[in-house]
Amino acid sequence: MTFLQQIRDGIIAFSDFICGYPLFVLLIGGGLFLFIYSKALPIRWLSLALHSLRVKKQGEGQISSFQALMSTRSHLLDVGERTSRNGDKIFRGYTCHNV
Repeated sequence: MTFLQQIRDGIIAFSDFICGYPLFVLLIGGGLFLFIYSKALPIRWLSLALHSLRVKKQGEGQISSFQALMSTRSHLLDVGERTSRNGDKIFRGYTCHNV
């Protein structure tokens, strides 16, 4: 075995170990710790969050809470159009050049 193959095999063995139970325990344990530390805040405020999604405040130029939430979600999930540095529009990873 060459030196580079030994390094590759070592990295693969380390990542296989870390991406197994240790990562699972870290993610689940961290989530449970934060949930308990916040005194079950997501559950306590769930009714207020659902109520605020149903209410639409009247006013000029305002959008509903649900529309604001969906707009934020679409941005975070990368849905919709983006513009590259040179001004071309990008739709889901495909570039559409301006004609």
